[in-house]
Order: sequence, then C-alpha cells, then structure tokens
Amino acid sequence: MGASDHRWAWGLFITDPLCLAFLAVMFLYFLLLEGLVGATLGKRLLGLRVIKEDGGKPGLLKSVARNLLRLVDGLPALNLVGVVFILRSAERTRFGDRVSGTRVVHSAIGNLRIQTGEATG
Repeated sequence: MGASDHRWAWGLFITDPLCLAFLAVMFLYFLLLEGLVGATLGKRLLGLRVIKEDGGKPGLLKSVARNLLRLVDGLPALNLVGVVFILRSAERTRFGDRVSGTRVVHSAIGNLRIQTGEATG
C-alpha cells in the first residue's frame, strides 16, 4: 500500500488527522520533557539527561532546535548521517546537540559545567 492508496494522501504526504495528531504529540513529548525537565522518561530510566553547555536545563528554544535536527541525524537510512556526525565529533555529540548547544550526559555528572569543569552546586 503506497501513499496514493491512502484516503488522506496529498502527493507523497499522508495527511490523516490521526497520524498528524500522533506526530504532534510525539514531537511535543520530546520538546517539552527535554526542554523543561531535562529528560524524557526513557532518558530518566537510563540515568541520562539533556543539559545546556553551561549545565542548566536546555529550555524550549534549544529543545526545538535539537529535536528538529533529528531529521538530519536520521538521514539517509539507519541513522547513517547521525553516526558519522557523532564519530567525527570530538565530544561524540550528534549534530542536533552541537547546533543547539546541548549535551546528553549521565545524571550523576549532569550538574558539572562542561566548559569550565566546575560544579554548579
């Protein structure tokens, strides 16, 4: 079944209201939890969190940039572009994190300043 067979097809895009609502909820899940809390539920379970380069919570603008650039990290298939960006980065960070000025760290070291090495207390 291709996009042209779908009832809500518009060219190559499927505009089914249920699908669009699901995509909006998924985007907001990452955007709000990472931006305001610093971690999604999965990151919390793994002991990870998203921080700004100075150690603070990323905020909504940095979270928007970080999450929109997931599209770049996922290209072309099997996240190949993202893997190449990570392997070529000195800090082993994905493209979205480098552009938005965020990092994913273990929660135990989440309160450390990345650039200065000082604890934020």
